[in-house]
Amino acid sequence: MAFSVAPVATVFVLLVSALGFGVAVDRTVVVARSRLSGHGRPFIERIVALVQAGEIDEALAACSRIRAILPDIGLIVLRTRLREERDLEAVMDAAIRSTTPRLSRRLRLIPGSALAGVLAGAGGSVAVMSRAAPGAPHMWTALAPLALALLLAAPLMLAHALLANQIDAIKAQAGEFSRRLTNALLDRPDVRLGHR
Repeated sequence: MAFSVAPVATVFVLLVSALGFGVAVDRTVVVARSRLSGHGRPFIERIVALVQAGEIDEALAACSRIRAILPDIGLIVLRTRLREERDLEAVMDAAIRSTTPRLSRRLRLIPGSALAGVLAGAGGSVAVMSRAAPGAPHMWTALAPLALALLLAAPLMLAHALLANQIDAIKAQAGEFSRRLTNALLDRPDVRLGHR
């Protein structure tokens, strides 16, 4: 009876880890589709230059050819044809709020599943060890659920950190694009942000 806890804990560890890996793969696909890998800066420069030259229709066409967050923001803002600062800022804010939340959706499930797996593995190991006789040969095998949980939690936590970093970079680029596009639409000098 005491040893039936370890298989249950192991199955639970595998299930929650599978959930975490599934979410990580899903978020990786969403992030990859949402960013202009290596082309964000040239895209911003091109759209800002087109708007500064008064070629709004060309800027719209350039935004409509690409499916990613920056072009989506450009489409939302440029289609409004607004030229008042307060109105532009409101539309920019709405554009960012409507395009970026999909990046972070379900992201917290990754570290949550890693933690749930570790807790289940630890709980299973402790339950088995508490019922076993001291010094019994199976004491080390009781640690198997915890060891498995820790092995699976490490890549989940790394995946979460990498995805969160990518999402932060996309959001920062979206903020830069919105400020520079606003300046271009208001005929203000271009302020280049983030160049290092």
